[in-house]
Amino acid sequence: NIFFLFSDTDYASLPILFHMDNFDDCMLLKRRALYCYLSYELQPLHSNGNQSKTWINLKKLRGNPYNYRHDILRHNICVPKTCPNATKVKDNKDLLSNSLTNCYNEKVKHLGLTGTITKIDCETDEPKYPMDYWDSITAKIFKIYVIFVIITSLSEKLLRDRMSGFSNEVVKPIYIRLIEAFSIPRNWNRLKTINTNPDIERLKCIQGVRFYNMILVILTHTIYISFISLPISNTKRIEKSK
Repeated sequence: NIFFLFSDTDYASLPILFHMDNFDDCMLLKRRALYCYLSYELQPLHSNGNQSKTWINLKKLRGNPYNYRHDILRHNICVPKTCPNATKVKDNKDLLSNSLTNCYNEKVKHLGLTGTITKIDCETDEPKYPMDYWDSITAKIFKIYVIFVIITSLSEKLLRDRMSGFSNEVVKPIYIRLIEAFSIPRNWNRLKTINTNPDIERLKCIQGVRFYNMILVILTHTIYISFISLPISNTKRIEKSK
């Protein structure tokens, strides 16, 4: 295992792989707010063979395909706080990327490293995707639908009280069936009613299989998101378990 070659001190000396500044605090800066998601790929500061110990350790970790790429830092930063000088060119993505690269180069220079930003995506206090005409139309349709469901739910209750004396075999008008189709109480009662049909009883084992499949899907995605997709503060623990 590659980790037997590393002391905790060596591992702690590596640049932080995942870092996240507080997004909400950054947005409180209003016009100065600039929050960037970036990938910064590390390289040796000296390419003539005089490589630092940190870079040698990074290469060893990179040699194991089950490890994180510690030479590619994934940081989410509040630029005015982490790299204040970069905010001067926030309107130009290329200049901003170069400015952040210079900022990070200064941060890792003492480790004998340099690097380049390979990916960058930034947000300001202004909405990234402002509401347009179609968003407004969709919101209005949704509001109308919610109001319609509320009205049909109330109407269905009144109709149920009025028709309580009639036989269930009476053919209901289309408008009543439409109201019942959108009624929340009626549909809730259908969902919680246990079906005692003999055919359903014979298929109970299938329901058990469906339940266990659903649990497996939920657990698998939870583990995947927790250990692979999301930023990890203690990457060594995850890598040693692989």
